[in-house]
Amino acid sequence: MQHPRLYVGLIGFSAQQRANVASFLAANAAEISSANEAAYGAGPATQYPVWQICDFREANALLVLAPYAQSGQLQITPTSQDPSPLGVDLSQLSVPFAVQWTTAAPHMQSDANQLRTFNMDDPDSILKTLQYFEAMLRPLRTIFAISAHMIERRAEIDNKHVYHLVRNNMLDCILDIAEHQVMVRDGLRPVDLDDAAWLSRPLSANSLPQGFSVWSLEEVAWIYALHCPNIVLPNRYMQAPIYFRRLPHVRSGMIYRRHANLLEILGCAALTYDQLCEESDVDVENLERDLNGLYLCRAITTRSQKSAIEADGETSDSNLFSRSTRSGGDSSNTFKLETMPGHLM
Repeated sequence: MQHPRLYVGLIGFSAQQRANVASFLAANAAEISSANEAAYGAGPATQYPVWQICDFREANALLVLAPYAQSGQLQITPTSQDPSPLGVDLSQLSVPFAVQWTTAAPHMQSDANQLRTFNMDDPDSILKTLQYFEAMLRPLRTIFAISAHMIERRAEIDNKHVYHLVRNNMLDCILDIAEHQVMVRDGLRPVDLDDAAWLSRPLSANSLPQGFSVWSLEEVAWIYALHCPNIVLPNRYMQAPIYFRRLPHVRSGMIYRRHANLLEILGCAALTYDQLCEESDVDVENLERDLNGLYLCRAITTRSQKSAIEADGETSDSNLFSRSTRSGGDSSNTFKLETMPGHLM
């Protein structure tokens, strides 16, 4: 089973402190996985996330260096990375975070004792903080695991059936390819999917059970693209002009600023990959990852605009998770929007 890549943002860190964290994550990747295996008690180490530093606005979790908290605000000391004073409004955060206090007596502030803390000079503290983040990010990790299982079983899945994932006589997940949606039992863990039986059911067996959340297939594909360890973008997207087809059907919190900029560029004119590298200020890895996400969501194509509109169901851009999909990728179905831990809203 593939392990997801998770992203941690750093706030209040100097350039040297950022480098120290990056070195720690790289040097201790195996130790982090081993610690996770011991903590979670099941599953191979390769199943656990790999952490990477990113822009704090695109992070799944945050590490914050702050002198104190007051009135629901983390007060940040300016660094060379960002010379402007910075305050973090805790009420606006939808991602897990931990704080290291940079003053001797943060307990003097009433908010300080209510926050999770870490010590960047203590490897064990960082390991435990990452474990805490991963537990809080279980919904995101579970969706990634579902997508990885669906890809492995792609040859067995079609849009003529609904698929129930059942474990110990408990329904964990419903895959409805025809309606482009996935229903997931609240509290489902990634490791639970390893033991689930995949049962083929008629299309009518797609009622939403109580205690389940609903995700569109595009959202599942988008999460997979942003967090998969290896990017597999079809070669034609590295050579031919890329055309904008439509916006991806995902909740707004999943679209970062760099995605909006990329869509705006492609909305103005079809460009090749090399031209996008020149036009966009996104690094190469993120550009390939973002294009892969847009491809999997059928938001871009290498066909002309006219052909893309007339042939929306072409097999070359068929759905990631099944042998075939119904035509009309611009489905007007609406899905219940929920804030998912791990994405800034």
